[in-house]
Amino acid sequence: MLKELPYLKKVTAAIPPTEDPPGIVDSLNTLANQTGCDLLSVTPANTPTPSGTAGLSVIPVSFSISGVHSNVFSFLRRFYKMKRLMTINSVSLAPLGGTANILAGGDGQKYSMSISADSYTTYSATAGA
Repeated sequence: MLKELPYLKKVTAAIPPTEDPPGIVDSLNTLANQTGCDLLSVTPANTPTPSGTAGLSVIPVSFSISGVHSNVFSFLRRFYKMKRLMTINSVSLAPLGGTANILAGGDGQKYSMSISADSYTTYSATAGA
């Protein structure tokens, strides 16, 4: 049992027993700051929905960021290393200003990226009611 304790802590951090929308926003904001991106918007659902897996609920989250090419992709890579488990459903990437500038020196082109994702919790809105 004691050998399993570190794994239990990791699972509880990845899939917490509370929905915590402000914690989701804080995690994404921290990641944006760490990767040099601007977090433009975050909209987590206020109430989790059943996932179809017993004991697991889903919190849909949509958000958008902006930054230069390398920072936006750094955000995407590090997204999967966050403590809280989130999965991406869709990604939309577009150059800011409408048209990609292939002549932008180095990493000068800025992009915006919109993501639809799911966060998970063991909290159940029906059990919590």
